[in-house]
Amino acid sequence: MKRLNYIGIFVFLSLLLGCATIPTTQVWRPWTRTLESETPLLTNRTMSISVSGQTNPLLGNEDLTKDRIKENVINLLERRGFEITEEEPDYLMLLTYNTVRHDKMSSFSSFSSTSSSLAGTKSGLGVSLAQAIGFAATSQRVSTTQSTFESEMYNHTISAEIYNSDEQLLWKGESTWDTEYLDLTSNIIPALQIIFCYLPSDPTCIPEVEAVKATHTDNYFNLYCMNRRFSCPALPYRLFFREYNFSGITHAFKDRYALAAYVDLMQTAEYALPTGSKNWDNPLKSVLWSKVKLGGQYILEPKKEQINIIMNFTGHRGGYFIDKCDVVSDAEYSEFRIEMDRWQQTLEDYYDVYEK
Repeated sequence: MKRLNYIGIFVFLSLLLGCATIPTTQVWRPWTRTLESETPLLTNRTMSISVSGQTNPLLGNEDLTKDRIKENVINLLERRGFEITEEEPDYLMLLTYNTVRHDKMSSFSSFSSTSSSLAGTKSGLGVSLAQAIGFAATSQRVSTTQSTFESEMYNHTISAEIYNSDEQLLWKGESTWDTEYLDLTSNIIPALQIIFCYLPSDPTCIPEVEAVKATHTDNYFNLYCMNRRFSCPALPYRLFFREYNFSGITHAFKDRYALAAYVDLMQTAEYALPTGSKNWDNPLKSVLWSKVKLGGQYILEPKKEQINIIMNFTGHRGGYFIDKCDVVSDAEYSEFRIEMDRWQQTLEDYYDVYEK
């Protein structure tokens, strides 16, 4: 009898874990805004980058902080097809940052919003949709929370401006957020990616990441994945790894040498494929987002091996749990891309609201 009870409990838990629900906890997002001139930016052009800024609670030289920020900017822009150079570039990006401290017991409003003109455009639609879903869930365009903090808080602000060779301002992206962490670089990748997604992109550019040693996959998981909540620009809710054993690494990973690629995709993906329903008439419909997929192509260093990865997520109350991460064949990835292309066309049609 006890054996039957145990079997029944196991079956119940399996069914419970297998059921997808619509998450309720929104992902962390900074406030962002992008503005552009009538002169379009073109991909596959050269660009130089200049970084300046100040971390006001700290003293001393900022060069190393600037170098780290610049490395992240270069990586994200090269993925879009821009060539970074200092010799007669087509464009110049001026990136400015500033960090200020809020005093203890100070009271201020934290907010989350995005501003960008999207009708008729193709860039950034996946990220904009994720924002719209989040706003719909809270039934307001801008969420404001008045809070009193007993600990030190820091406000980070970044501004990225792109000029042409005639010193004409073509594009500007801004981002600001409050956090308990003084280090600006701790969350700068998603903050930059959310504004950079509105820049043009060359889809043939494939990002490069390091392959993880077969003997150190548990180490990588424990260092960079365990108990972490990830923010994906293309998803309105948080992402979690579900631990299954005492070593920490989850059975969701079939090809563990690609762990760094999985983590990178979660932090930079600009489009997510909803699989909760086959009816895409309304992309904002919440049932669509009970299950989602992410996919991408990577080149693994040091062997320069090109791989295709697909990640499957199931919604739970607190966010998305990762169900399966695979390095897939070209045929399987091609099927995914066909669905993703169809989804991107759906979004373009949905946002194309003006008569021409």
